[in-house]
Amino acid sequence: MPAGQEAEHRFPMGELPQEVMEICQRLAKLTELLRGLAELFLNDLSEKTGSHDVVRLHRVLLQMNRALGMFESQSKLWRLASLAQSSGAPVTKWATRVVRDGQIHVWFHCVGIRVSDQLERLLWRSVPHIVVTSATLRSLNSFSRLQEMSGLKEKAGDRFVALDSPFNHVEQGKIIIPQMRYEPLMDNEEQHIAEMAAYFRQQVESKKHLGMLVLFASGRAMNRFLEHVTICA
Repeated sequence: MPAGQEAEHRFPMGELPQEVMEICQRLAKLTELLRGLAELFLNDLSEKTGSHDVVRLHRVLLQMNRALGMFESQSKLWRLASLAQSSGAPVTKWATRVVRDGQIHVWFHCVGIRVSDQLERLLWRSVPHIVVTSATLRSLNSFSRLQEMSGLKEKAGDRFVALDSPFNHVEQGKIIIPQMRYEPLMDNEEQHIAEMAAYFRQQVESKKHLGMLVLFASGRAMNRFLEHVTICA
């Protein structure tokens, strides 16, 4: 990263240099020890409420609670940073440098991109029966991607069922591709959304259709669309 200015560096595939990985592993052990000590202090202080000044004790308890929360966050950060993979996928790791009040600060970030191990430990093993339903669970008519991302496994006895659609799309549905002046590009986003909202309202007022399904690529685009529809109203 260029010296003396704000910058960001992402580690390809989450792979850290060996010396940085060793530092992360060391920090993971130290922050876990600090977390354990803070928890012990907090438990000990909680038992002294009847023999010490309540106001001072309450103040110390608040401070220790904050310290425990900080050490827990640090412990999780460095433990995840010291892993090459989590749930069978690389851990995303990056560093940012920011300038605040003339001071340079370097921040280290990491996040797992899959949570299948956590779901297995916290949910799938704890609940005897779970039903998950959604129209988006399959990809290319297959549940393989869902199994990969969720930790569910057909070989382990988990069942995956695709039900027939309750809608008669062939006879009741109609795909409409209108001729638009503005293409859905970032440079034309506002004009395209405004034109789309006007077309939508025109179709509603014509009463040619019993209902319409409009899909959006993002929540932001949908909200802007709704604003334009309201303005048209």
